[in-house]
Formats: sequence, structure tokens, C-alpha cells
Amino acid sequence: MPYRIDKTKDGYKLWNLKKKSYVNKIYKTKQAAINSGKNFMRYRREVPILKNGNYLYDKKSCNKK
Repeated sequence: MPYRIDKTKDGYKLWNLKKKSYVNKIYKTKQAAINSGKNFMRYRREVPILKNGNYLYDKKSCNKK
């Protein structure tokens, strides 16, 4: 599932682009949010790719376009 990294006043949050909802965790740094999103994707056996510094995509879905 792809994620978008959003900056909030408290820190960073992951927005799930397919479910249209936030993950229930606030991260202190952007790098922590990126690493967590990558781990979520690896758990589902997806290959995470960071694009534009703010979006995490699956490698397979990026190649289809």
C-alpha cells in the first residue's frame, strides 16, 4: 500500500493512499516515518520505493505506469 508522509504540528504522520486514513502513530522525524512505512510495506512483501521525498510506492506498481 502506498503512503504519503505529512508534516503536522506534532511531527510526521503516514497517510495511507488506498485506505484514505492516517496510521495511528506520530513520528518525531521524517526519516523515522519513512523507515516505518518501508517496514509496513516489507511486511506485505512489497518492495518500497521513495519518490519525491514524500511518497512511498510499491516497485511493481511503479513499473506498470
